[in-house]
Amino acid sequence: MAVLCARSATQRCRMGLPDQAPAQSLAWALAGVTLLLVSMAAAVIASGASFGILLWLCQAGVLGLLMICLLPYAGAVVLAPWCWPNKG
Repeated sequence: MAVLCARSATQRCRMGLPDQAPAQSLAWALAGVTLLLVSMAAAVIASGASFGILLWLCQAGVLGLLMICLLPYAGAVVLAPWCWPNKG
């Protein structure tokens, strides 16, 4: 979810990040979708097809809602991996 939020032009503007080139934006979108598919596959493998998909949908929805609610307040936490100070 964080990858998809970091791809959004609106969120990038709010967080002070520069605009992305179309190819870079497409790469971020593919990475986000790939990570979501991997997490769904893991849920299906762990809990079976019927319950795994239901479990994944509930967890993805709750985590997405949590990220949407916290992103305006915790932008520094989301950006921490990209904002390390240069040491020299």
